[in-house]
Amino acid sequence: MKRKAAEGYSLIPEGNQILKIESIDEENYEKFGKLSILMKDAHGTSLKENFNFVNDDGTANDVADGIYTRLARAALDDQTADEFDTNDLIGKFIECEIVHREGSKGGTFANIKKIIGHADGFLKTKSDTPAPHKKSAAEILAEMKARREAADQK
Repeated sequence: MKRKAAEGYSLIPEGNQILKIESIDEENYEKFGKLSILMKDAHGTSLKENFNFVNDDGTANDVADGIYTRLARAALDDQTADEFDTNDLIGKFIECEIVHREGSKGGTFANIKKIIGHADGFLKTKSDTPAPHKKSAAEILAEMKARREAADQK
């Protein structure tokens, strides 16, 4: 089977970014202790964070549990929460520090280096607000003509 390579794939830029939790895949949680969280930035670029709560030897992965707890508390803006329903996380925003890392089999990946905290949504920038409509010369002339005609009729 032949398949064309993906074109135009981009990574979330490095640095502080606001991410929205889009979906959480729990399919492998009961059997393997795994969760995958799909997040997107303001431009729709995606990042998937995988959590393996069970080590290969069957012991609890305290590191994954700690990172997930930090992420969930930031998303819910509740640093005292001790239990999380994944459905409550969907649609929430977090601010993170993103870094790019080389994968073991090649390729570059965007990873969360640090969870900074809760975010109220994507930041609004000047480019997010539409520019005011500037009238063309033809529109200005048409308005002037209409004013003159209205004045002549008085």
